[in-house]
Amino acid sequence: MPRVCTICTHAERDAIDRALIEAAPMRRIAAKHSLAETSVRRHAARHLPTTLVLAAEAGEVMRADDLLGEARRLHGAALEALEAAKASGHLGATLQAIDRAQRSVALLAGLFDRLPEIHDRELVMRWEDPEVSPCKKCGYEEP
Repeated sequence: MPRVCTICTHAERDAIDRALIEAAPMRRIAAKHSLAETSVRRHAARHLPTTLVLAAEAGEVMRADDLLGEARRLHGAALEALEAAKASGHLGATLQAIDRAQRSVALLAGLFDRLPEIHDRELVMRWEDPEVSPCKKCGYEEP
């Protein structure tokens, strides 16, 4: 007669499953719950509920969306500051705003590299001024 999984019948099964989903070391899980490490490994390989795995992945995507949303909000604020600086005609403020906008673009680009599951990869940064032409070497625009 086949043996019953000691983890599936354990009083703290939910905690054990969560620890496995969070990638805690199996040796530590086994020690914490007075189990054999082989039992933990067997349970993880054969019985770990697919729904818990999917729930953990969904949580990671939600956290990634929150982080991406915050980065986009900061990028929007940087673009608004750039527009205000341009309107003021103050070169120093404009250059600082350009720097902030460039940093926000770099942040978003870094996030997109690390979050390939994010589908919306649209990023637009424009500064249109018909009286200004950028330097062909460095891109500096003199107002």
